[in-house]
Amino acid sequence: MMVKLLLITLSMTLSTFAFSADLTVVGKDNVRYTVTLAQIESLPVESMTTDLPWATSASKFEGVSLQDIIAFLGLSAQDNVTFVALNNYQITIPFSDFERFSPIIAFKNNGQYMSIRSKGPYWLVYPLSRYPELDNTDYHAKMIWQLKEIHL
Repeated sequence: MMVKLLLITLSMTLSTFAFSADLTVVGKDNVRYTVTLAQIESLPVESMTTDLPWATSASKFEGVSLQDIIAFLGLSAQDNVTFVALNNYQITIPFSDFERFSPIIAFKNNGQYMSIRSKGPYWLVYPLSRYPELDNTDYHAKMIWQLKEIHL
């Protein structure tokens, strides 16, 4: 009984840490800004339901726009933005994608905060169902999960 209680407590503690991950934004002068989940959730939250190649049915994501994060920090975007994942995978995306297609930096999938195991804590998601022309390997590669850093 004591072991079960310990495992439950440990699981809840680890889940809390998985959902409270910070996101680092690096400005053009290499100044680093840390944005907490609470700060991200204070921004206008957008919902998006879309099909993804990694899921068997449409998923509902909740997140924020890159533009809102940039404005929150008082920064400006460059022509290209580089995203870095926990495993150091990185992808550079033209800022025009964010203006044209409105992908979101998601922190919830189907109402649940995303753990690292479920591609969280942050996942850049494009609205593939709204823009079927984006459903290709080039855009799939842009949908970086386990996001830890954004370089402007």
